[in-house]
Amino acid sequence: MTTSLTKAQLRRHMQHTLSLLPPAQLLTESTAVIHLVTSLPAYQRAQHLSIYINTPTSELQTTQLIRHALKEGKRVYVPRCDGQIMQMVELKDGGLETMARNKWGILEPGKEERAVEPNVLDFVLVPG
Repeated sequence: MTTSLTKAQLRRHMQHTLSLLPPAQLLTESTAVIHLVTSLPAYQRAQHLSIYINTPTSELQTTQLIRHALKEGKRVYVPRCDGQIMQMVELKDGGLETMARNKWGILEPGKEERAVEPNVLDFVLVPG
């Protein structure tokens, strides 16, 4: 079995497991993880955070964390995918409400938003 096959199997298993969680439990679990993340010294020191935007179901709900970071005055960057290319785009306060959903149902910044160089990021939260 190859490593990539193992990762794919693990992803499918986790997606299936998470899809079985009732929405209220997913929100409760997400809130607990967000409290843990915001208590980390690395998060507290960070000023430029990359935070993925979750799928509508089956993933840690990150919008609470994004709003918390913005409220704390941190700069938040979210991914935008264009084919095989992923770029990070700064999210302004209120930006979640203005984004459209991509083909996977994930909120994503528009093409007109300028991407930033990844070296500005000092904290990165990725799914998985």
